[in-house]
Amino acid sequence: MSTRVSDQEPRRGQIWQLRHPKGVALEDLDLFKAVVVSPDRLLSVPWRIVVPLIPWDEEFALHPWVVPLEASTRSGLQVRAAADALRVRGLRLNRFIRPVGYLDSSVMEDLAAAVALCVGHPGPD
Repeated sequence: MSTRVSDQEPRRGQIWQLRHPKGVALEDLDLFKAVVVSPDRLLSVPWRIVVPLIPWDEEFALHPWVVPLEASTRSGLQVRAAADALRVRGLRLNRFIRPVGYLDSSVMEDLAAAVALCVGHPGPD
């Protein structure tokens, strides 16, 4: 039986509310948001690769591995946020609580390029 509130499968480009593992809470918060970056062809795998979101700081504009995300009804974000590709991780599906929104394909391309940069992939020239 799934522990997720939603039975919807997390898909590439979606922003989800996630649960920290038991015993791990940052700043006394149990939940955080992240963007799913794993390809949909891996939907049968009970894990997703995600990039966590953090509050935006103007200093991030200097870092090519940080992608700004605007607040909008589409993204479901209330305030501007940052997707920090250095924090990429794989998470089991039981950590996914609910979908929040989704990103445009152009933003997902920027985020995929940021992840590629972090793992040493040369990317397009």
